[in-house]
Formats: sequence, structure tokens, C-alpha cells
Amino acid sequence: ATSSQQEVAYVLLKALGGEESTDFEFPLLTRDGQTRSLLMNATALRGNNDEVTGVIGVGHDVSEIRQMAAEQKNIADDLAWFVKKANAPIFGVNRLGLITEWNDMAATILGYPKDDVLGKPFVKSFIRADVQDEVGRVISDACQGKETQHFECPLINRDNKEVLVLLNAASRIDASGKIVGMVGVGQDITNLRQSMTEQNLIADDLRRIIENANAPILAIDTEGCVTEWNLKVAAVSGYSKAEMLGKSLLETFIHKEYRKEVGRILALGLQGQETDNYE
Repeated sequence: ATSSQQEVAYVLLKALGGEESTDFEFPLLTRDGQTRSLLMNATALRGNNDEVTGVIGVGHDVSEIRQMAAEQKNIADDLAWFVKKANAPIFGVNRLGLITEWNDMAATILGYPKDDVLGKPFVKSFIRADVQDEVGRVISDACQGKETQHFECPLINRDNKEVLVLLNAASRIDASGKIVGMVGVGQDITNLRQSMTEQNLIADDLRRIIENANAPILAIDTEGCVTEWNLKVAAVSGYSKAEMLGKSLLETFIHKEYRKEVGRILALGLQGQETDNYE
């Protein structure tokens, strides 16, 4: 006999012994070979002398409910797998700020496995002291239904180095619709931010070189208006950078008889064609 047959036989024997059973699941095999799930109550039938003469079962068909539950479990399992394996750090906290979710990517970029962080206070454990209040407000807002997008969240990894995550903080809602915490989905932008900082430093160096070069340097936009005017060209022309920015180079500083030729040279430059040693 199968385990289901043994369980049903046990319930029936209990009922024949006068002991009722409630809400036991009865797998019923139909004519076409399918199994229906019945939720049953088994009660003893008694004769005139109160002797047990049989068993009566009363129940309802819960096959569709069981199928829906199985489908929902499959969906939940798929989502759990997606969260675990997503190529982005994902973490969750409850309303007390304690960690309830920590996916593989979060573990990778921060160096802490999930089992080591569950139940720990997220802010105090992984956020720099000077920004703990700000991050705490973002989490608190999410726990009250106010979501935050594209928030730069500086995390501290196991090596005590900062990992910058661009974070979307959303409310975490249970099956009843109640907000139970926050879930954060992020993107590690540490290398990107470092690259941008280095590029900005290079750009600042170039601006200083241009500004202090021992040669007149000027630039215009596509409308012919001045966008750069270094110290040397200011000394030569007698016009400061503040006076020049935004003004038309041709109309303001080029003699009428030369404007056409200079305009042609500038137009070539705006088209990517260089002109060397032009007076």
C-alpha cells in the first residue's frame, strides 16, 4: 500500500473506533486516472445502541486550491532563485533595520556570505558613520511606502574599503499587503565613480594648463561665441575672460576687412579641418 492509502486507512480505523478526524487530505483517484484532493472530516456512524456501524466523510474539493498553491510556490521559488543569482546586489531589511535578504552578488562585492549577515543591523554594520543617518532615512521612508531611486549608498566591505552602490530602495510587502520592510536593488558603481574622478582631475589639469599657457589660447562654439579665453590672450588683447565669454569673436574682435577670411577659417575648424600658422 502507498503512504496515502496507509494514512487514509488509519483515519478510517480511528473513526471506526469512535475517534473523529478533521481536515485530513484525502487523495481521490477519478475514473480517468486523475487525482483530486479532498479535505475531509471523518466521523463514526452509530446505530440504535450507539455502536459504530460505519464511517461518514464530509469534505470539499481543494484540488484547484492545491494547484494554485503549487503554482504560486513555483513562482516564489523562481523569484527566490532570480534574487539569489541576479547580477546586481540585492538586500532586504525588516522594519527594525535588520537584514532579511542578502543575495550572492551582495555577498561577492562585500565579502560576507548570507549566513553571516542575516539578522544584523544593516546601517550600523555596513554604512560609514557620517552617512548612517541619511541611509537610515532612505530605509525608513521605504518602510513607510516612500520609495527612493538612484541613491548613492556607500557600503563598507570586509576589507574596510568603500563600495559605492547606486540603489533603488522599495517597500517590501507581504501577502496581506502590509509593508514589512525594505528591499534594495543596486548597481556597483565603485569603478565608474573612480574613473569619473580621475577624468575630472585630468580635465582640471588641462584647464589649468590652458589658462596659464605662455601662448594665447581661445575657443568658440558652433555659433562663433567665445567659450575659452586664457590669461595670455587676455594680456595680448587687453580684454579679460569675463568680458569675452559669450561674445561673437568675429563681430567683436576681427576687423571688417578680415572677417570673411577669418570666418572661413573658423568654419573649416568647426568642420574638423585644421589650419596651421594662420595670421
